[in-house]
Amino acid sequence: MKISLEQLVNTNYVKYDKMIEIVNAVYAKSNASTINIYIDMYSMIKSLYSNREYEINDYAALTACIINMCAHYREFFKTRYKTKSRFFIVYSKNCSYMNNQFYSEYNYKNLGMFNANKKIDDMVKNNIELLKTLCPYLDDIHFIPGTFETGVIIYDLMCRNELIDDSPHMIITKDKYNYQLATARNDVTILRPKKSNGEDMSYSISYNNLIFTYYNERNFKMKEPNMLSSALVSLIMTLSSVPERNIKSLFNISRTIKILNKAVKGFKIIDGYNSDTEVIWNGIYNDDFKIGYPTFENRFKAIDIRLQHSIFINTPEAKSIQFKNLVDPETVRSINNMYFKSTPLDLNRL
Repeated sequence: MKISLEQLVNTNYVKYDKMIEIVNAVYAKSNASTINIYIDMYSMIKSLYSNREYEINDYAALTACIINMCAHYREFFKTRYKTKSRFFIVYSKNCSYMNNQFYSEYNYKNLGMFNANKKIDDMVKNNIELLKTLCPYLDDIHFIPGTFETGVIIYDLMCRNELIDDSPHMIITKDKYNYQLATARNDVTILRPKKSNGEDMSYSISYNNLIFTYYNERNFKMKEPNMLSSALVSLIMTLSSVPERNIKSLFNISRTIKILNKAVKGFKIIDGYNSDTEVIWNGIYNDDFKIGYPTFENRFKAIDIRLQHSIFINTPEAKSIQFKNLVDPETVRSINNMYFKSTPLDLNRL
């Protein structure tokens, strides 16, 4: 049975009653009047490229679904919490040249899938152009395409937004790789949409529950107390695996945790974030861990979002990011009438 493109994208719409439960728990002490919301478009549409057939009746429907998702969340925060929202729709195929330099098979399966499905790829490209055309005229809804990892671009956007004000950040993604972002800045929450048998099972991930959530989603059951900080998640990924990016396993998670616990207990590494690969490698190299430094360094650099960001900020791609806020309802109505007759934009809630 075919499912529609709309059905696929709409799995990222978290129902309002579930959102209230999540927001009340995560932002109980917040008095913020604005929230920054980042939409990981790669996470939303990757499965379109799979062998499963999707019913696509309107090639502009992808743009409409994404913009209407912004309307869905904007209306929620406006009516339930009297809170303004800024949206950042971020898209990349996550097959960055830089990541590939550090790990030659980085995300190669998905790249092959993208290249093999020209029909879907052309549709996505057309919608990227539509988003580029439409978003500048929508109030605080920005579209940022790129070649670096979506997580790196989102991290950069969070850094920029923190120069403006102290509004909290919410990232909508299903991508385990991007769970790193829960440790990257203050007031960061990952909204993980999940539907099962018609029920909304969505949940949030923050610094406090990241490490346990990551273990659970990797089907790892703790047999002994965990003492590791959530800030070590990129290092855990480095020593174990990141199947979402075709990074093969060095050790299973159980052995990875033993190696890191031993290093932390012995004061060889800090129980927190450290980007100095030589310091980390010297701290964990022992009889249980005899991986050569070049292998370890390249894996960490291919995985760690903050380290990649230090490279990203000096690129033309980063310097070209602009936030246009032209806000022109008449132009939006004209675009809506021209491209979105079958799947209209939810203008009343935008």
